[in-house]
Amino acid sequence: MSAFAHLGGGELPGGWFVRALSELGHSPNAIRQTLFRLTRQGELVARKSGRQKIYSSSSYMRKEIAVGLEKIFLPAPQEWDRLWTMVQYSFDGDDRNDRERIRSILGLIGFAPLGTGLFIHPQDHSNAINEVVRENGLTKNVRIFRSRQLNPEDDKRLVKELWDLADLAKQFRAFLANARKVESLIANADNQVAFQVRYYIVMEILRTAWNDPDLPVSLLPAHWPGYKARSTAKELYERLLEPATEHAQEILEDLQKVVRT
Repeated sequence: MSAFAHLGGGELPGGWFVRALSELGHSPNAIRQTLFRLTRQGELVARKSGRQKIYSSSSYMRKEIAVGLEKIFLPAPQEWDRLWTMVQYSFDGDDRNDRERIRSILGLIGFAPLGTGLFIHPQDHSNAINEVVRENGLTKNVRIFRSRQLNPEDDKRLVKELWDLADLAKQFRAFLANARKVESLIANADNQVAFQVRYYIVMEILRTAWNDPDLPVSLLPAHWPGYKARSTAKELYERLLEPATEHAQEILEDLQKVVRT
């Protein structure tokens, strides 16, 4: 949604999702159920306009998508300063939704749980966490620290304990293999095919990118495939942007014609 919501001024009608995702093989009922579930969970915000429901992304969803896209488009982490970011949170039982969303965003950024209500990451993501905390009025619930382990050898040991980098490398290699297979579809793709392929590429790489803790180079195995996967995804993402956006606009204009009649 984030890639096309600007077409509707930050909002898109439910019919757009039904039409667009039906072309990708999803059933209309499943699409409507997903929109309902995401609205109930606070990921989407819905409002009525006549007989239509209009949807926009919540602040949490915008941050979740932005985190995944940043992992595609941002350069590889630079030399590490050996400082770890630690986030500790505490919520009452009535604040379950906020707790789960903070957990989700921490996981998407790449934080790993170190204990109950305590998460850790070797990069300085304090600004991103503070932004979410301030936007949602959670400054009393979340604390952020920057600290260093006394024994440098413990850093790599901790990484092995907290993140399954071997499995993540397999995911990146699988994405690269699938990306090569769709190259033939892109050469002469019309707008609709470009939309479909771009959706596939984005969902596949985001699924893996969201699992990528984005660790400093010094903490990663040699020949890490994540960098190649990022550059491939970025190239395909940008290459298909214009025709995919044109098809998204065509869907929206068709719906607007129906509403006017």
